[in-house]
Amino acid sequence: MANYTNKLSAGILITLIISSFVSGQAPMDSVIYGDHNITFLNVTGPENGVCTWQYYVCSGTSPAISHWILESCVGTTNDINNLDWGTSPPLGGKIEYGTDPKTNITGLKFDVSMDDSMCATFWFRVKECSITSQEAGIKAGNDIYTNSFIKGPAHDMQVPEYPSGMVPFVALFAAIGIAALLAIKR
Repeated sequence: MANYTNKLSAGILITLIISSFVSGQAPMDSVIYGDHNITFLNVTGPENGVCTWQYYVCSGTSPAISHWILESCVGTTNDINNLDWGTSPPLGGKIEYGTDPKTNITGLKFDVSMDDSMCATFWFRVKECSITSQEAGIKAGNDIYTNSFIKGPAHDMQVPEYPSGMVPFVALFAAIGIAALLAIKR
């Protein structure tokens, strides 16, 4: 029975790995752009229906980070002017929701200038507690960094849309995984 359980676990693991490569970008804990980085620390809650998201952002050397943005639609369902957020240490600045013209990412923009070699924890509270993969971007001087993904709040519970032609491949790999499990069972 133990051998069957090990084979079954291996089959499930292989199916999940193949599906994750085909179905989309897996969320990462950190993105590194040059000598700047954004690290997902955690999400806690819900407390009174609200979760707290925390990120550790480090600015490298000149040019330092002028703002960073996390792809999200949480601003479309919450009053962005009343969004509870902050930094530690306190850095001031502001948070906005929309499409950033520099990075072309739509989401929460942390318009907080950082000094060279400075790190800070950024946090915000929203009703969404589910983790998904979101694009993160940084603007530092004339440098624009995009196209890396980090853990962030899911913005809806709808079925994800796949690029044209991807759904058949996901279904195919799921069928292969199920067939492998059935073969292992015998």
